[in-house]
Amino acid sequence: MNQAPADYIIYKGKAAIQFTLKPGKPSSRRTERGEYVGTEKGCIFIAGANARGLRDYDWDHKVTIGLNEHEVGKILHALKGKEQKFYHDTNKGTDREGEMVKNLSISPSNDQKKLFINLSQTIKGVETKINGVPIEPEEAETLHALLCAAIPRILGWII
Repeated sequence: MNQAPADYIIYKGKAAIQFTLKPGKPSSRRTERGEYVGTEKGCIFIAGANARGLRDYDWDHKVTIGLNEHEVGKILHALKGKEQKFYHDTNKGTDREGEMVKNLSISPSNDQKKLFINLSQTIKGVETKINGVPIEPEEAETLHALLCAAIPRILGWII
């Protein structure tokens, strides 16, 4: 039985943020020398949704960004209070470059006691912003443990 890992969700008053692990998985392909068996890398998906009301989040209009193992390392660095910014252009290098752009930033609060995660996306000039989600130190510790465990699974080192 293949069990999917549970999501880690942090709910706050104005928005929520969800972390989802997509583990690497075995893959095979034919080459001139025969079949090659390797691993298709996974990723971490981070999704944010604004609150519609008390304990009600608009997941139908969420913003999602996928991060590879290198970017997960940057998130781990950010959890130590170091600012990190991510910019993804899904169509970079094509004639559709700039049509869909996603931004993620993690920055410490002024008093250095919390972190704030901000997500936004712009699709054909229409921007969707997710309200900043404050991350408490205890939540950052949990997230750190989960992301450290996720990297080997993203790479398929643990199946």
